[in-house]
Amino acid sequence: MSSEEFDLLDQLTDKVIKKVQQSKLEGASVFAYISDTALTRFANNVIHQQVHSKSMNFILRGYIGKKIARTAGAVTLDTADQYVHSLVEMVKRS
Repeated sequence: MSSEEFDLLDQLTDKVIKKVQQSKLEGASVFAYISDTALTRFANNVIHQQVHSKSMNFILRGYIGKKIARTAGAVTLDTADQYVHSLVEMVKRS
C-alpha cells in the first residue's frame, strides 16, 4: 500500500475519533482497515471480467450507559460526520 493511502486512512481515523469525542457517547472503539480485493470471472474457459476494488472501512462501536450499538462501513472525509451521528442515534435507540 502506498503512503498516500496510509495518510488518507490516518486523516479519516483522526476525523472519526474527533467526531466521537465531540459526540454524546460515553465510550467508543474504532477499528479501521483497508480492503483490497480482486475477482476474475471466466466464461467458456476465457477470462470474461476482471474486477479490482480497494476501500477504507471502519467498524465503530459506541455506548451510553448500558446501551451499546455497532456500525460498519466505508467512510470518506465527506461522510465521517454522518457516520458518527448515525452511530450516536443507534445507541440512543438501543
